[in-house]
Amino acid sequence: MSLIDTKEEKLEAAKQEAKRIQKKYTWIMALMFFIEIMPLPFTAFISLYTVRKRPDWFPYSVKSLYADIPKDDNDTPVTVNPAATRKKCTMTIISMMIVDLGPVPLTIPVGLYIVRRRPKWFRNVVERLYADKPIGVSAVASKRVRLYDD
Repeated sequence: MSLIDTKEEKLEAAKQEAKRIQKKYTWIMALMFFIEIMPLPFTAFISLYTVRKRPDWFPYSVKSLYADIPKDDNDTPVTVNPAATRKKCTMTIISMMIVDLGPVPLTIPVGLYIVRRRPKWFRNVVERLYADKPIGVSAVASKRVRLYDD
C-alpha cells in the first residue's frame, strides 16, 4: 500500500512540476511573441542555435516539460543518425524563418503549440537530436540522453 502511495505521490509531483514548467514556458513564449515584432525572426535564430549547437540545458528542459507523460512503446529508437535529424530540423526552421519574414508569424505559434499540447513527436525529435551526445558534467560519457526513464 505504501509503495502505491509513493508511486501515486511521485506521479502527482511530476504532474505539478510539468504544469509549473509548462506555465513558465508559456510566459516565455508570450514574451518572445512581442520580441518577434522586430523585422528579423528572433525565435528562429534561437531554434537554429538549439538544433545546430545542441546545448546541454535543452534536453533537461524538455524532460521537465514531459515529466508526467509516460513512455510510449512506439517511441522512436535512439539508433537513428543525429546528423540527419539536425539537417532536417535545420531545413524546417529555415523554412519557418522565411515564412516568418512575411506577414504570417509561424515560429511562436508552433512553439506555443509544443509547450501547451506537448506532442510526443517533439520529444522524439529532441531525443534523436541528442542521441550521440553525452550531456552534463555529471553524466557518464557513455550514456545517451533519455527523455524518459526506462
